[in-house]
Amino acid sequence: MALPQFTLVKRKSLVCAVNSTSGVVHGKLRSGTWRAILSYMLNIEDRKIDQQILDAPMFTKVLLEDIALASHRILIRSFLVRNDIVGQRTAMALRTAAERGVKVLIIKDRAGAMYEYSEENGQSFFHDEPDKDDWTDIHSLRSLHIQGRFLRRFYGLEPTSLKKNPHKGLLCHKNIVTIDDYKINDHSKVILIDNEIAYSGGINFGQEFDAPKGWLDFMLRIQDKEIAPKLAKLDETQLLDKELLNFIKKTRQHITVIMAYLGNPVYLNALTGLVNSGRSLHLITSKCPDSNRFSNDVFLRKLTTGINGNRQRLKISLRDGMVHAKALSRDHEKVRIGSQNMAFADDVYGESVVETNHPQAIQTIAQVAEDNTKKDIVLAGKDLESIYELCPRIHIIPAHIEETGKSLKLWAERKYRQEIAKARNKCTEAIKGFLL
Repeated sequence: MALPQFTLVKRKSLVCAVNSTSGVVHGKLRSGTWRAILSYMLNIEDRKIDQQILDAPMFTKVLLEDIALASHRILIRSFLVRNDIVGQRTAMALRTAAERGVKVLIIKDRAGAMYEYSEENGQSFFHDEPDKDDWTDIHSLRSLHIQGRFLRRFYGLEPTSLKKNPHKGLLCHKNIVTIDDYKINDHSKVILIDNEIAYSGGINFGQEFDAPKGWLDFMLRIQDKEIAPKLAKLDETQLLDKELLNFIKKTRQHITVIMAYLGNPVYLNALTGLVNSGRSLHLITSKCPDSNRFSNDVFLRKLTTGINGNRQRLKISLRDGMVHAKALSRDHEKVRIGSQNMAFADDVYGESVVETNHPQAIQTIAQVAEDNTKKDIVLAGKDLESIYELCPRIHIIPAHIEETGKSLKLWAERKYRQEIAKARNKCTEAIKGFLL
């Protein structure tokens, strides 16, 4: 089958891809202009399907091997790509693949640029010249850069100077199309190779994940010609809040939650209710997360005070390093892994989630829970009183600032829904054309 040809269409300063064979993008909204954030959940019941949960260092190694073996096409949907050794190595691998004839499509959401500016080295692989944008544009990098600089100060990180990326030219090739001109609030991390291998989870392209004692997170690698392409979808809408609540409520005895960002009262009530009804919870998160820090503290305080004397059923592991994972394991029977945190409602960011009963996935989460119980601060029973020292009440005020930021994201999402919907539709149609 011949691969579709792409032409480039300008939108102000950058380019987006249009399939010129099928003419799928016309800059025109389809009927039903506004849809909720585009989220997708895949439930895999067949244990025979080739599945493997990878931690961050192993993910980078295996992904680069898969890219080296790719023969037809590579699709990447990414929220964050830093200009560091991991971003550069990935770009070099994609350039090498393109030179041997592999078609590459990269959907890079501008919304992630704020976190590229506010975390770690503060450098963005794609969005390195924000001052060229009009700050009043909904897709403006300039406004995101201002927000990122504020967050660095808010969390006490050293200011950084944004530098132009000299490596971006690696992706300038006739077989590589990058759509990085839009803020579509797609928080998913999805990779599809040759319509047969798919990755989904919480890992971004950044050196912080790849270090020996780096951020704790996972990607699920699936190798199956029928299942893998389903993860690439950007035009499915599912209410993942409801799906996540259902996953929690189906717990019969025990649930392990490894979660980066907390704060949504819906999940707080669900977990509190679970413990109070006689089931047990092991929550693993960061002692000092890179962002959402104060909302996490308030969530943990409220969880501890809301369990009505059932503290023997609650265990909290606070990791010294960053926990960036969004994974749950229920009754040692089923695992839920993806990009969905417990901080936002599901109408703020689009996410991609997989639920699986594969034994390797279940064992991996169980091993992480055991390891964190040995190494980190573990609060259980009477020790839960220490949560008041680790999460002091003064954090309530900055937590309100964090929650205000989330509310502003939701307000902007609704106010500019037409613009964002147009951008999403263009990205959706580009993916469809690419996968023809």
